[in-house]
Amino acid sequence: KKNKNTKIEPRRSKRLQNKNCLLKPSVVNVDTSSLSEDEGDESESSEESSDSSSSDEVSACSIVLKASSPVFKRMLESNMQESQKKKKITICADSVDAVHDMLYFMWTNELPVYDHSNNWLFSLIKLAHYYECERLKIACINQIIQELSVDNFVDVVNTLNQYSIEEGMSAILTFANKNRETIIADARCNELPFMFKMGVLKMCEYNCN
Repeated sequence: KKNKNTKIEPRRSKRLQNKNCLLKPSVVNVDTSSLSEDEGDESESSEESSDSSSSDEVSACSIVLKASSPVFKRMLESNMQESQKKKKITICADSVDAVHDMLYFMWTNELPVYDHSNNWLFSLIKLAHYYECERLKIACINQIIQELSVDNFVDVVNTLNQYSIEEGMSAILTFANKNRETIIADARCNELPFMFKMGVLKMCEYNCN
């Protein structure tokens, strides 16, 4: 049984990967520059330079990567030089830790446990979205919903809206109805999508000022 106060370091996933590499090791080049909508495309990601000052390298397992993500599968099985000769791909991410967390989930089917805020989940769900890791996306959503509060409500709604994620929206709507007045009084209320404010919170935009 997990201790909720126990922090599992992201680099634990690296130790798991290196222990048994299952015949086909790969090198994941992590680009920590901003991840935009277009950068999630595997053809562009694989062409990023490994010499970038904002990049780092992580060892991973090709079999695990391909089994967990159709995007990684296409990248590793394509005829590109990176895939055939170097077994090296580039992942655009907010941080190297986010990639370690993703790889940890791929190996264990569990999210790492932290004793601090859930902001790291937003970086992880971004990776899950761009690289089509469905199991990881659902795990992140479930964890986010469990930790949903008035303090992180705006970030949660905006994140799910940004990536057009419908899973978990029922729980968010229930929470919004129960905590409507508190959410409206929050200084960050204006950051919510206009249709959410009008349709769910049933308020005029000026009420957030």
